[in-house]
Amino acid sequence: MMFARVILASAPTNGAPPIYTVHCHYPRVIHSEVMTHRVFSRNARSSRAVPVSTMLDEVINDPFVPWHWGKNQKGMQAQEEHNAPVRLPVAQTINGPLVSREEAWLAARDRAVEMARAFMEAGYHKQLVNRILEPYSWIHTLITSTDWANF
Repeated sequence: MMFARVILASAPTNGAPPIYTVHCHYPRVIHSEVMTHRVFSRNARSSRAVPVSTMLDEVINDPFVPWHWGKNQKGMQAQEEHNAPVRLPVAQTINGPLVSREEAWLAARDRAVEMARAFMEAGYHKQLVNRILEPYSWIHTLITSTDWANF
């Protein structure tokens, strides 16, 4: 579940704008967009600091699944919703080779989980292994700013 919760607000007495600190929880795949706001002071949970077993548990039990499925078009952002079935590379599903977009997303997540486990069991470090899981994960971030325009 995505959220933004104000955890601290201060109103300076010298006429400066108020300052807010917000705890945000959002899909990891949009974190780079948050990072483009240069007026923010931010601190985010690093996937390099989280044990692989914790990331695996989170991705299995509470995966990020897109809520807008954009149709391919020119530009950096999709506008039109798209709902075409997806043909899996290997048809090992109950419904056959064509599945819903959500089923295909979760099948990709399951494959990422399998590969992350394999790397973890082979002794690879979490800073690398957790990257495999990031498209399906959420991130916690603290953001402090006096300027919230365009956010």
